[in-house]
Amino acid sequence: MTNPQTTRSDPAGTTPPRPLDPAYRRLPGPIFALIGAGLASVVVMGWLAFGASNDTVMTMFIASVFAAVALGTPILLARTSRGRIPGADGRARPVGTARWLHGPFETLTGRVSGRTAAIQILLPVLAVALGFVLIALELALVQP
Repeated sequence: MTNPQTTRSDPAGTTPPRPLDPAYRRLPGPIFALIGAGLASVVVMGWLAFGASNDTVMTMFIASVFAAVALGTPILLARTSRGRIPGADGRARPVGTARWLHGPFETLTGRVSGRTAAIQILLPVLAVALGFVLIALELALVQP
């Protein structure tokens, strides 16, 4: 007797998906640029809002260093990774952002579209940046 699971195609998706090209496991440069812009605005607005007092200068310096490390570590890891697609001449070339957004992105919990991954990555960073901008504006309006 044959096993029906082995004789037909796998509609339930129990077979593991084939591995993605390494280029779809890393973020393209513009995503890092948006993350960097969000972190930079948080640091700048933090300095503008809280850096006026001599008591907070050291704290803001430490927060700035943490922001630089939080952004610098993934950038350094991305620059040293092998996430490139080999071209016709055999040289590796990066995946373009438009192609990355329309392709799959592999995470630890499964695959999502590149667009969904970009939204999930950028939404928290940009929401915090917007919050810091609003806090700094509010402090600028309230303080004499």
